[in-house]
Amino acid sequence: MEQKTELQTTKTKRNFVKDSNGHWMCDVPTCAYTAKAKSGLKYHQAAIHDINVVWTYCDVPGCNYKAKKASSIKPHKTANHNVEVEWFHCTTKGCKYKTKYPGSMKSHQRNKHDIDVVWYSCGVGDCKYKAKDSGRIKEHKRMRHDIDVRWYHCDIAGCAYKAKKGSSIKSHKKLRHKEAYAAMLRAKDQKDTASAVDLLMSAAVPVDQSTAVSAVAQPLPPSVVIEPIGESDQPTRNDLLTPPMPPPVPTAMPSMQPSLEMGMGMFQTQNWANAFDL
Repeated sequence: MEQKTELQTTKTKRNFVKDSNGHWMCDVPTCAYTAKAKSGLKYHQAAIHDINVVWTYCDVPGCNYKAKKASSIKPHKTANHNVEVEWFHCTTKGCKYKTKYPGSMKSHQRNKHDIDVVWYSCGVGDCKYKAKDSGRIKEHKRMRHDIDVRWYHCDIAGCAYKAKKGSSIKSHKKLRHKEAYAAMLRAKDQKDTASAVDLLMSAAVPVDQSTAVSAVAQPLPPSVVIEPIGESDQPTRNDLLTPPMPPPVPTAMPSMQPSLEMGMGMFQTQNWANAFDL
């Protein structure tokens, strides 16, 4: 199937110039790249700056993958769609492992079947430890022989505990300093909350008193007066951090008499304003 190609944008002609060494210079501001051949400079601008990119698309139905190099399509189809795959099978009797990559097969045979293994030895005193990975030797020396150790210390006052892993410190505080550890978690939560409040306050838009409009669903009775919001009524940081107090509960509900003057199905009473501080 023919590969689909497409220009990202309208192709623009570039006026390249050479430096004192005869190399072509990239004309993108702040870019110091140079190339001996103009084709190399064009490839650089397409790959790095997305200039005059010709996209090549995967032709597998339903796949939207695209690449700047046509040669990238075949590895993509091999890895993701099993198209034209050359499978490498493990030659060890009874092993069914297979892979698309020869390097993965070598790692499998080395780690699982000890084939073509390069052993790494500890080398500390008479230690006989060996491993197939040099990284494991470094870890072994750090844990067993205290070589190149980075110590982690418990930050609870008066505690001298230290460990070679940061995760061990966390486990130690959970077991040995339960109350202090719980307090530290609460303090962290409060700090995170305060940071979030600071972010909200910094993003808050001040109220323009001259253009503020109070929207109501129904006309209010003449007895209700709406006062403009003053600066002292604006919420503060402490208002957001401190939970609001619940309204006082009256000891006895006043007798209510229905009134049709409100026109909204509300009830009036002689002591309504005093009971609810309106």
